[in-house]
Amino acid sequence: MQQLLPALLLLILTHLPVAIKDLVAFDVKDYGAAGDGITDDTQAFADAWEATCGNAAGLPIMFIPGEKFLVSPIIFKGPCKPSNVLVQVEGTLAAPDSPSTWNRTDASLWIQFKSVDGLRLTGSGSGRFDGRGSNWWRQSCKLDPRK
Repeated sequence: MQQLLPALLLLILTHLPVAIKDLVAFDVKDYGAAGDGITDDTQAFADAWEATCGNAAGLPIMFIPGEKFLVSPIIFKGPCKPSNVLVQVEGTLAAPDSPSTWNRTDASLWIQFKSVDGLRLTGSGSGRFDGRGSNWWRQSCKLDPRK
């Protein structure tokens, strides 16, 4: 619960009418995420999102703790049962190293939220989305006209 304090502060600052007892946390680690930056944690994120989005009681929070998570392309789809959903990012979400690992998905899309009303993305300032851009730039047709 201590790691959820930044989210609570955000809720107070944004005047969201919710009591602490109404918060329901869904930690990606509880759904099997390794958080080592090597293991693909995409399925754990999908499972945590399904639980978060499907929770009709209270204010659900998908919690991403302060570790590094390898996440392949993913779509977090709604609509969700609650009218508000909070995603608290304290760790790093890292994209795969190479487009070849994206299994024919659109390489311009990595993490998407679709049809999610009341989405709030928050954190204490330590969370990051690491798209590993330099790995992709080297493979760009602008840098290598043969591609």
